[in-house]
Amino acid sequence: MAEDTGIPDWKELSGDAGLTSKHWRTRLSALQSLLALVDQSNVREGFLHVKLLDLLTFTLALSDTHSPEFWEIMLGNIVHLSQMQAKLSERLLWSVPAKFSAGCMIVCQYQNQYFMGFLAISVDYDKEVQSAAAEVLSNSSILAGTQWLKEMIPRILCKFVSSALRVTMFRKAPKVPYFNGSSSPINIDVMVPALEGLVNIEQLCMSAANSKAIEEIGLQYLSLLVAALASLLEEYELSGDRVGTSKVLHLLRALGSSKYRQHIVLMISSELYEGAYLARLHRSSDLITDEILEILEKLDSLVTLKGIIVSLEDGFPPQVLKMPYEDNAEVGALCHIIKFLGIPSPLVVAINETRDKVEEEKFVKSTFFYLRVAKAVLKDVNGHMKYNDMVQDLALSCAALASADDGALSWITREVQELATDVVKCLAMTCIEFHHTSQSAKLKIDAGSSVERMILAMLPDVIPKLKNQLKDHLNTDDHNVSEVCSSSTRLASSITAAHQLCWCLKQVFHPHLSPSCTMIIPCALMALDHFSPHVKRQGLKLFNHLTDNLNPSELRWYEDPILDCITRSIVGCGELWPLLVQTAIPLAICIEGNNPRAVWYRKILNEMLGELERHLLDATRYKVWLQNVSILFERMGLVLVVHFKRVLPLLFPWLHTQDDSMTLLVLDILKVIVTHTWPRIPFHLDRLWKELEAVYSKSVQKEKNSKVLSSVINVAQLLHMIGGPAFDSGLQEEEDSTTSLGSALADYLYRQTADVGVA
Repeated sequence: MAEDTGIPDWKELSGDAGLTSKHWRTRLSALQSLLALVDQSNVREGFLHVKLLDLLTFTLALSDTHSPEFWEIMLGNIVHLSQMQAKLSERLLWSVPAKFSAGCMIVCQYQNQYFMGFLAISVDYDKEVQSAAAEVLSNSSILAGTQWLKEMIPRILCKFVSSALRVTMFRKAPKVPYFNGSSSPINIDVMVPALEGLVNIEQLCMSAANSKAIEEIGLQYLSLLVAALASLLEEYELSGDRVGTSKVLHLLRALGSSKYRQHIVLMISSELYEGAYLARLHRSSDLITDEILEILEKLDSLVTLKGIIVSLEDGFPPQVLKMPYEDNAEVGALCHIIKFLGIPSPLVVAINETRDKVEEEKFVKSTFFYLRVAKAVLKDVNGHMKYNDMVQDLALSCAALASADDGALSWITREVQELATDVVKCLAMTCIEFHHTSQSAKLKIDAGSSVERMILAMLPDVIPKLKNQLKDHLNTDDHNVSEVCSSSTRLASSITAAHQLCWCLKQVFHPHLSPSCTMIIPCALMALDHFSPHVKRQGLKLFNHLTDNLNPSELRWYEDPILDCITRSIVGCGELWPLLVQTAIPLAICIEGNNPRAVWYRKILNEMLGELERHLLDATRYKVWLQNVSILFERMGLVLVVHFKRVLPLLFPWLHTQDDSMTLLVLDILKVIVTHTWPRIPFHLDRLWKELEAVYSKSVQKEKNSKVLSSVINVAQLLHMIGGPAFDSGLQEEEDSTTSLGSALADYLYRQTADVGVA
C-alpha cells in the first residue's frame, strides 16, 4: 500500500484482494483505487500500470461480460478504462519530451491493445454496455486519425488469422491470456468478439458525419478473415467446444449482415475461398509469415465455403447503409458455381461396382456446399435478375442433380436432390422477366407456378441443345482408345441431358405443355429410342408424364413413331421391363382409344407375350405385367380371343404357385378375360374349370386363404352364368360321380344353384 496515500499499490490491486477477487464489490473498489493510483504515480510507475490496465481490460472486463447481472460493473469498467487509457497515453506521451517519437510508438502499441479490449466488450449482451463501449470506440477512432486506423485494422485481422490457423493446424491453444504485443500469441476468446465489435463499430463510424475516419477491411483481408473463421469453426465443432462455436458463428453472421455481404459473395467469383489462391495473394505481405502461408495453402476450400454459407444464410442484407443493388457480384458467383455442378463423366457412365467411391463422395459433398451458396445468393437478389445464359445453365445443372432418383445417378444423395430443387425454385422467383412474358400472360399461370413459367420460357433455347446431346454418335466398330474415351464422354452427356429433359418437363403440367408439344415430342423420342438403358429410362418416364398431361389428339400426331419405338423397346428391355409396361399400356390406350382392333394393341401385346415366353420362370416380370395389363384386355375385348393360345398357357402355371398374391393377380386377370370375351368362353370352358378346381382344392386344405377361395368362386360363378343349363347338368353329373376334393368346387356351385332354386 502506498505509504502516504493509503491507496493499495499495483501488486495488491492485481491480486485476489483486488481485480481478480470473486466478489464484484471488491473488483469495483479496486477499479476506483486503480484510477486514483494513476493520478499520483510517476512515469516509471506508469509502465506497471500498463500491466494493470491489461489485466483490467482482458481479464476483469471480459470475465464479467456476457453476464447480464454484471452490467453495472461493465459500465464502470468502460468508464474507468477510458479514463485510464487517456491519462496513461497523456503521461507516456508528454512526460518525456526528448523522447517524443518513442512515446508515440508506446502509445500506439498500447492503444491497439486496449482498442481490442473495448471491441470485445462492445458485443456484450446488455444494450447499455454495447452503447457505452461503442461511444468510446467511435470517439477514439475519429480522434486517433485515419492513418492509425488504416494500419491497425489489417494488423488486427492478420494477427487473428495467424492465431486461428495455428490453433486449427497444430491443435494448440495460445498460452498468453491476452493480446500482448505484435509477436505474441493471442486469446481467441478475446479476438473473436473483438472482430465482431470491429465490424459493428465500423458500421457506426461509416454512418457518422466523418465517414472516412475508418478504413474498409477490403476484399483482400475480408477473404482472409472468413477463411480463418471457417477454419476455427471447423476446429471448435470437431472438439465439441460449444462456446467457441457460438462465438465464431456470431461473428460470421455479423459479417454477413454488414456491408461486407457483397464482399463475401465476391469471394466466390474471385476464387478467394481457395487456400492456395489466398496464399499467393498475401505472399508479398509483411503481416503474414511463411509458416502461416503454408498452413493457408493446405486449407480445404470446402471448409471456407462452409463459413461463407453461414455468413450468407444466417446473416441478412444490411439496411443501415442502404447500399444500391448491383448484381455483378451475384451473377459472377453463380457463374463460378455452375462450373462445379456438372456431374463428371466417369461418375455418370460407371456402374456401381466400378465407380470411384472417393470421387463420388467428394463430388456430392462439394455440390452440397455450392448449392447452399447458390441458394443464399439467389435469395439476396429476389426479383432482380434477368433471364440470360447463366440462368439457363444453372437451371439445367440443378435439373440433372434433382432428377437423380434412379438409374445412372442414383448415388447422388437425397439432400443434394432436394437442395437442387430449392435452387431452381429460388432462381425462378428471382428472374423478373418470367413474370411478364407474353407466353406466361397467354397461359395465365398463377404466381405459384414460377418454375413452370421459367421452364416454358427456356424451352426454345434448351430443347435444341438437349437434342444435340442426345444424338447417338457411338461407333462400336472403332476400337481406338481416344475414340472410346470420346464416346464415353458423349454417352455421359446424353445421360445427363436425358435427366435434365425429363426433370424440366415433369415440372410443367396440363394444359401448359400443349403449346410446346411439337417441340417436346421429337426430343423425347430421341431419348426413348436411345441405345443406352439409362437414357431410355428417362425417355419412358417422360412419356409417362406426357400421357397424363397432353391431349390424345396431340399424341396422335406422332402415333406411329411413338408406338413403334415403344414396341421395339420391349424386346430385351431387361431391368426396364416394369417401367416399360407401366408406360406402354397407358400410352397405347391414350392414343388408340376404344378401338379394339387397333394395330398397335396387337403389336404391343405380341411383343410382351414374347418377352414373357422368354422368361417363363421370372415371377417378378409376370407380376408387373399382371398388375398393369387388365386395362389393355378390357379395351381389346373379343379381339383378345385371337391371343388365347399364347395368353392362357402363360397364366395357368402361375395359378398354382405358393405365392398367394400371384394367384390372386392371375384370378383377377382371368375374371377380366371371361367378362370381356364371354361369347367365346364356352369353347375353353373345360380347361378353365379344371384349373379352377385344382386351385380351389388346394386352397381348401390351407388355412386363412379366404381371399383366394373368394376369387376362385367369383370366376367359377361367371363360368356358370356363361355355361347355362348344359353347365348345370355337367356339375350335377360330376357331383354324383365322386365325393373327392376334386369335385369340391362343383359341389359348392351345385348347392348354391339348388338354394337359389328353392328360394
